[in-house]
Amino acid sequence: MRTTLGVYGSHGVKAGVFAQGTWADSKSMRTYYGASGSGLLYVAAGLEGGYDLARHWVLLATVEGRRLQGDAADSPLAERKSSWYLSAGVTYRF
Repeated sequence: MRTTLGVYGSHGVKAGVFAQGTWADSKSMRTYYGASGSGLLYVAAGLEGGYDLARHWVLLATVEGRRLQGDAADSPLAERKSSWYLSAGVTYRF
């Protein structure tokens, strides 16, 4: 589940903040973390933004922090409980 709140939008620039929770079933927990059970896998929060390069082209970027929860966080297969992600790309808007 994810919620996003727009915090800026002007002159072709849009920015927002988001919070997200991701759940896993028992098969996914067993496969990726060697853990039994199911439930909340991780929580995340971050910033996302876009910039209009042209009429149909948009530059997108996201910075996100994630933290494993529950059995996944306690798994010996998890090297870290927290991690950061940065992504960027260009998209075509129809």
